[in-house]
Amino acid sequence: MGRFDEIIPLVRQGSVSLFIGAGFSLKAGAPKVDSLKRALIRTLPSGYKKGIMSMPLDDVAQEVVKYYRRDRTKLFSVLEKALAFSRKDMTDHVALSMIPHFKRLFTTNYDTLLEEVYGEERINVVSCDEECANP
Repeated sequence: MGRFDEIIPLVRQGSVSLFIGAGFSLKAGAPKVDSLKRALIRTLPSGYKKGIMSMPLDDVAQEVVKYYRRDRTKLFSVLEKALAFSRKDMTDHVALSMIPHFKRLFTTNYDTLLEEVYGEERINVVSCDEECANP
């Protein structure tokens, strides 16, 4: 019995959902999480908060917003610049979009590369519980 003998029929039936982590887009040129954190931390005074680099990205973003008195302008400008990367190798994204059997994709990606390759007509982005029919 092969490694995938049990899952292949489920994929063909459209019964398998994919969970795609943020690393999926690195080959395409997306910045690493640590690069995003460093870019945000550079907007803060040196020594602002010890250990901030070890915090999750969303916590670092919250610290930036807190420092700028709840003004998200700095946060948005840093992230907009960082996420304006040039696309490199999109073969994995394109290949995935050509497999018709996957009906549900879940991702932690902060980029929009999956949305781009699937196109608006084939994808419904849900980004919070309120947008779910059954959260």
